[in-house]
Amino acid sequence: MTSTGPSQGSAASELSVMLREQIALLAELDRRRRTNLLAGYQPYRKQKDFHAAGAVVRERLFMAGNQLGKTLAGAAEAAMHLTGRYPDWWQGRQFDKPIVMLAGSESYELTRDGVQRLLIGPPLNDDDWGTGFIPKATIVATTRRSGASGALDSVTVRHVSGGTSTLLFKAYEQGRGKWQANTVDYVWFDEEPPEDVYFEGITRTNATRGSIAVTFTPLKGLSAVVARYLMEKSPDREVITMTIDDAEHYTPEERQRIIASYPAHEREARTKGVPALGGAGPRGGSDRGMDMQLLGQDRRWCQVGLKPVAARNRANAMKNLRCISLFLIAVPLVLASCSETAVPTAPARGSVKLQPAGAQPVAKPGPRQCTTPEQVCPYGTGPAGEPCSCWATDGSPDIGITTIEAPASRPTAPNTSQLYKG
Repeated sequence: MTSTGPSQGSAASELSVMLREQIALLAELDRRRRTNLLAGYQPYRKQKDFHAAGAVVRERLFMAGNQLGKTLAGAAEAAMHLTGRYPDWWQGRQFDKPIVMLAGSESYELTRDGVQRLLIGPPLNDDDWGTGFIPKATIVATTRRSGASGALDSVTVRHVSGGTSTLLFKAYEQGRGKWQANTVDYVWFDEEPPEDVYFEGITRTNATRGSIAVTFTPLKGLSAVVARYLMEKSPDREVITMTIDDAEHYTPEERQRIIASYPAHEREARTKGVPALGGAGPRGGSDRGMDMQLLGQDRRWCQVGLKPVAARNRANAMKNLRCISLFLIAVPLVLASCSETAVPTAPARGSVKLQPAGAQPVAKPGPRQCTTPEQVCPYGTGPAGEPCSCWATDGSPDIGITTIEAPASRPTAPNTSQLYKG
């Protein structure tokens, strides 16, 4: 039996200590990485475009497909503004002092599971708070919201300037009234807000000249908020779209598999961030399958009243596009109205050209006469251009049109009161 000498035991002990130190070091590195995700944020090109636009416009919409990185980009930027920690590559707006921020989604549960999770960490495990984009070392305090397990009402964040920023979580389901109390520097809407909530968010930033960031997949179609960005052009507003081809974490095979997994009427919205006109499912009576080519793609504009709608000319959806339907109905009516003229049947001995149907008679009241192909007779007072008739010598009516001055070349009708005397 071989015995272990002192030197061998000492070597084994040293190796064990080294392994434990190595494990502890790796654990610490992992902890630092997990509690400071912001330091490792490397955006794709379209995400960088979204960030950079904040330096020149007040309102930004990041409209992208599902799981492409729009909410992640929104969370990363929100964390930068709250902490004042901006990377070297940053070209967007910078706040050099602590700010007040509103961030929310459709409901408190969705706000918790989306916005809060990305900023703070898994909501149902307090030990993991600080593993989101807001570094754990900068989280000073949190307050919980009653009624939604794990949901937070506010977070106090340490800013590099020495003060503290305030993050307030909101939900659209509260209505615009719950968004009224605060004057803030920054508002982040994750998922599409109702129009009244959106404008309340703008109002909250008026005094501070704050910024509005919106991130969503346009499943509701051409809503009021989408139309504001796409149709109401402004130098203080910009929309950035991101398609599945811009998401570098997918392989070409994965992209094709994801695209094929969506129903046809949602495919453009979920993979390209293109609003589907109507926004509802195939049984909802909406314009299924119709989407709009926007932002650098071919455009076709159809005008209905004063509301333009950009629409792709897709044959299987043309019948569902309202403006095209109205156009198809209007064309024959316009052609019919242009071709119809009110020309009464002329007498056998002549004809007279009258005004088209619907034409307004010349509003020139005064003594007038009825001018026919054969004669001119007095016709009382009134405007010119109205249909009229004179009595012919054989007792039949002679059709004509009223004029103010009788042409000198035409004979004046005899006094009809003398025609049938003796």
